[in-house]
Order: sequence, then structure tokens, then C-alpha cells
Amino acid sequence: MNLIPFLGTVELLTAALLIAGVWSVRASVLGAGASVLTFLVTSSFVLSAPASGPSLGGVPALSAVPGAFLLKDLVLLAAALFLPGRALQRAKR
Repeated sequence: MNLIPFLGTVELLTAALLIAGVWSVRASVLGAGASVLTFLVTSSFVLSAPASGPSLGGVPALSAVPGAFLLKDLVLLAAALFLPGRALQRAKR
């Protein structure tokens, strides 16, 4: 079963919710929650990523190809964790 179309659809819906969050607090909270879940799933790939490569001399470290992608997702996860709080602050005003 190919999950790529499903994941792409989820990411596009998440992006649409985040954009709609400019006008709707509910959309912002839903989009932020979907972002957090998406980045938690993709960040979990760090556990199964190749830990060493020939260019690393056998040293345990993330190789360049999946490593940069996975580290980017950790940064985006941190940003996504910040979004629901901001949306809820907007709702209180």
C-alpha cells in the first residue's frame, strides 16, 4: 500500500488549516495539532535512519541525506508546538 498520496493530502490539508488560522482560531488550533502529529511521526524516523555512512568513517552520526531532512522536522516540530498556545491566546482576547 502506497501511503505517499495519503501523507501528501494530510500535509496539504494541514497547510490549508494553518492559512485559514489567520481568520479562524479553530482552524489555527486544528492546523497546529495536525502539524504536531505530522512532525512527531516524521521525527520518529530518526530511530530507524542509517546511523553511519561511508563518508562518516564509521562514526555513529546521521548521514547527510536523511539526516538534514530529519533535523529539519525537529525544528518544525518545535515551531508547531508553539502554534496552539498562540492560537489559544488569540481566542482569549
